[in-house]
Amino acid sequence: SMPVACLGLLVAWQAGKKGPNSRHMAFLAILFGVAWAANPWSMPPTLAGIALLLVAGPDRWFWPRGEGRTRWLAIAAVGIGGWLVTAPFHLGFKPFFQGIKTVFAWTDPGHLLLYAGCLLIPAGIAATALLWKLMDAEEVVKRAVILLAGAATLVLAAATGRPTLVFLAVISFVFVLAVLTRFAGVDRPVLALGALGTFLFLVPEVVYVADSYGDALHRMNTVFKAYIQAWILLAIALPVFLRVGLARKPFRWLVLGFAIVLALPHPLGLAVQQFKAESRGLDGMAWMTAGDRAIVKALRLEPNGTVVAEAVGGAYTEYARLSSASGVPAYLGWANHEGVWRGGEIHAETGRREELLSRIYSSRNPNEVRRLASEAGIHLIAIGSLEQKDYQAAALKTIAEAGEVILDQDGGMLVRFGAPDGL
Repeated sequence: SMPVACLGLLVAWQAGKKGPNSRHMAFLAILFGVAWAANPWSMPPTLAGIALLLVAGPDRWFWPRGEGRTRWLAIAAVGIGGWLVTAPFHLGFKPFFQGIKTVFAWTDPGHLLLYAGCLLIPAGIAATALLWKLMDAEEVVKRAVILLAGAATLVLAAATGRPTLVFLAVISFVFVLAVLTRFAGVDRPVLALGALGTFLFLVPEVVYVADSYGDALHRMNTVFKAYIQAWILLAIALPVFLRVGLARKPFRWLVLGFAIVLALPHPLGLAVQQFKAESRGLDGMAWMTAGDRAIVKALRLEPNGTVVAEAVGGAYTEYARLSSASGVPAYLGWANHEGVWRGGEIHAETGRREELLSRIYSSRNPNEVRRLASEAGIHLIAIGSLEQKDYQAAALKTIAEAGEVILDQDGGMLVRFGAPDGL
């Protein structure tokens, strides 16, 4: 959804410079609707970003009166139009929503700097420069105010025990002040995006979208969804942060170099992994065993409606590999994700399916295997590397005897027990 959202921001920036017209609104409605349908988590930031760019003009902020009324109506049109563009999705999509709750854990400042220091440090420098610019006073007074504001921030951070929340709130507040005043000038649209990006880092310090991950990981899904969008927004604003925050070019290059160093661990890690890898290339299935790859290739030829059974394991592991690589739905994949998507009520069903798969892969009775596969609506049972690791060879041989072996290659086997209705 993020490439579509970024294109929407670009169009909104163009529309905000001279005022939105019908073509702008139509295009923005389509882009917003597609981004929303592709990832509902991107809906609030995308609409907020588009709205900010429409009302944060290069010469002034537009309130919903006078000339600004048209811009605010355009925001409403984009929001409603985006829903209408993808109405079939919204009418059929029934997300399980457990509510929004306040967090009881927060981000350590050191961890935040590791995750986003290359963006938040320039944002903090820019916020300091903007605060200086916002004050209409003598230089000695400005210095005193900056020092007092910094001291107050540190005291508040220490007193609350939540320094990350305090620092992000202060930066966001300064950006909002700058956007709403005349001092922002042509940088107003970008500073508005900077305020939104900083605010997204702030959100999981206050609230989280409840899910089934438990107390230890209660806000992790919210952190992930908020941070990935915050990174993009602050990356867009980074050049303006450097120009606003640092008047001298050598300082800009110094901070930029420092930010690049902070950002290097991930790309360098990826590069090192490539050199250490036993094989290189763009084959996304190179990590699989030859037998698993053979199963995936065979599954890709199956008609729509086919259901495959494979071994079940924990999330973020190699389990569910055959289904995800082929596109053929598994009878059960990562059970915990079903709980996140559908809520706690689904746990009884995922438990039942996991137990049924265990019986299929452990049975020594061909008739029982056929009966269980038929009752579950399973058309194909896969026997690959993980299945051979988790279950006994005699039980896997029973599966092969119970159905029709349609693939037996490189240690991978696919056994048919039926076909989708109508085939």
